[in-house]
Amino acid sequence: MSKTDILNAIKKYKITAIVRGTEAEKATEVARSLYAGGIRLIEVTFNTEGAAEMIAAIKKEMGDKMHVGAGTVLDSETAKQAIYAGAEFILSPSTDRGMIELCNTYGKVAIPGIATPTEAVKAMKMGAEIIKFFPAAASGSNYMKSIKGPLDHVEIIAVGGINLDNAREFLDKGAVGLGIGSSLVNNDYIENNDFDKIENKARDFTDIIENMRAEGA
Repeated sequence: MSKTDILNAIKKYKITAIVRGTEAEKATEVARSLYAGGIRLIEVTFNTEGAAEMIAAIKKEMGDKMHVGAGTVLDSETAKQAIYAGAEFILSPSTDRGMIELCNTYGKVAIPGIATPTEAVKAMKMGAEIIKFFPAAASGSNYMKSIKGPLDHVEIIAVGGINLDNAREFLDKGAVGLGIGSSLVNNDYIENNDFDKIENKARDFTDIIENMRAEGA
């Protein structure tokens, strides 16, 4: 799948489920539950033990039904490891030129993290086509909207503290997508094998997107 296809999928489906600290042997079950709830984008963070193996396992299990990415990627070497495992998009809490350039070399989507207008502009100049506003909830949706004021061409995914109460708010104020962690992929649910609860949470979030589309938003 091309880089353009992945970018379009991120903007179309809007919700990326973040898998962090999950037991590797349960990764595919998590992916199946998320898919059943309507999620089509999943990210495994590289501060999770066995992240590369989890990405490969999810990719093998889900095939083209779900787009698989890697998160908490801080440098080009980790990005390469993730891409070799099958990651189609790479996210970071920070901006690293090497990571962005390597993703572009391999035709993958680089999503560096920014928190200020200066960082946003630098990331775009380094070759990013979409950026991660982080930490979103701590900074606030109004601050994100203010960044987009003079930088209305910059496409932003809001990540960090996104939940059912504020998801619509960030989308309404200009985010093209959301990265959602524990509010969706709750490790207590996983530990207790309550995968139906993850499916239900996924459906709650995807309902927000469907409602926005029905409203023409």
